[in-house]
Amino acid sequence: MEKIKLKEQTMEFKLNGTTINYEGDPELSLMTYLRDVEDIISPKDGCAPEGVCGCCTVLLDGNVLKACIAPMRRIAGKEVITMEGLDPGKKETVINAFAIEGGLQCGFCTPGIIMKVWPLLNQGFVTEKEINKALNSNLCRCTGYKKVTKSCLSAAEALRNNTKIELPQSSGKVGESL
Repeated sequence: MEKIKLKEQTMEFKLNGTTINYEGDPELSLMTYLRDVEDIISPKDGCAPEGVCGCCTVLLDGNVLKACIAPMRRIAGKEVITMEGLDPGKKETVINAFAIEGGLQCGFCTPGIIMKVWPLLNQGFVTEKEINKALNSNLCRCTGYKKVTKSCLSAAEALRNNTKIELPQSSGKVGESL
């Protein structure tokens, strides 16, 4: 059976605060568009097109979305936020919490995890149970979730109290304790 090529579609949406005029395949996955057209690398391809690992998580109008299973037609008129589009000060606080608390190993899944919990981290008080429930659909192949959860709780507390988490000073030598 021969595949029928769909007509290209023209649409407008916002990406990290910038208006984008898209003319192309409405069935192209958002993840493919972000990575291959916009050179945005935070959404990772861990399972496409299955939508089971969460490594490609982005925000669509403030709600979490797995970009590998979202066709471009679903994005029309909406706002997409990736790690690159998050508030820089808040993002630094969250990233530093993950570094200090050991909430990452290889880092492949970390952007998806951060995007998944971002709405929770910014709501004020968040519980360990809420974080664990949110991360239920995100897969980390390197580590357990205890340190990830601890990182999220630390970041949430810092954001709630409007304080920064600073990395300790180091010489940058490989193997140096922080």
